[in-house]
Amino acid sequence: MKAHLLAASLLLPIMTFVASAAGASQSCPLVDCDCEAISDIRWRNVCESREVKVIEDCLSNQGLPKSFCGLHGPQGFPVATSIQPDSKSAVVESDDLTTTAKLIATQNWSLDDSFAVLKSRERAKQYGDAIQLVGLLERDIERLYQLHRQVDAAYKQVGQTKEGAQALTAHAQSLEQRAQALRSYSGELWQQAEISSVDRERKAYRTLAFKIARLAGTVYEYTADLSGLMGNPVASAGAWQSAAELAQSLEKWERSTENKSQHLTFYQAQAAARWHRATYELIEAGQADAVAATLRNAQLVDQYADQGIADNGSHADHEMAEDTRAIKRGSR
Repeated sequence: MKAHLLAASLLLPIMTFVASAAGASQSCPLVDCDCEAISDIRWRNVCESREVKVIEDCLSNQGLPKSFCGLHGPQGFPVATSIQPDSKSAVVESDDLTTTAKLIATQNWSLDDSFAVLKSRERAKQYGDAIQLVGLLERDIERLYQLHRQVDAAYKQVGQTKEGAQALTAHAQSLEQRAQALRSYSGELWQQAEISSVDRERKAYRTLAFKIARLAGTVYEYTADLSGLMGNPVASAGAWQSAAELAQSLEKWERSTENKSQHLTFYQAQAAARWHRATYELIEAGQADAVAATLRNAQLVDQYADQGIADNGSHADHEMAEDTRAIKRGSR
């Protein structure tokens, strides 16, 4: 949170502050940084100060959100994370946990197979196929994440919270391992691009590195969410931090290649949002020293959140089309 915003808000009379925020919210109902979810009043004030600014930006933009929440609760919006707030409970498609466990096992097997095939296609220089397989991985990992959330909902539905927490712990650990594997692989591909002397190969390696690193960041967010559901804010914060670091790595890669301003804004906003979520989790865990560190990291990139809303979905769609065309051309 920018210091001048916080200082200004603290000078306002409390009743005026609350009244103005409430009135603005009525004009911009989409904006809600979920500040009430933050248990510590000092940090809740930081969240509310930023929320007032986001609402002001929204009002000046004909009622459409223009900037992002800073520090926010889990239902905060607008935020630049891959996972967007969802107030709806996970749908329990089947209360037969044995059946769901089999579905999860099948999904895990499919993901292992797809990842192996992706690597084989890349090594065979079948780059177009490899890019398509990243899309398949993305879809299947999201399906796996939703199955994990269904397991949590099913256990809660029957009142077996302890068993549910144990299941979520295993699922979160499994997803984190996938995120780590994807992160490592993206780094290997980036190194391959750095040493390649063939334009088409260099472009292909960079494209795959970007796409897989973005996917790894999303999987870290899934891990963070599951850790939060099982009541482990420290583990959740760690996953959010890993996701934030990946967004910052992607920003550095972008600067060294295309250096497109809209892509830089996207990665910067995403890094800030993820650091802020890590901060929220550490506040809930009562780790004051760690809170200060993560908040500083968020503030280093938070200035870019004012440059406009970065649309995760349209960005990814645009990148897919551009990546495929560029590889076929064999140029940057």
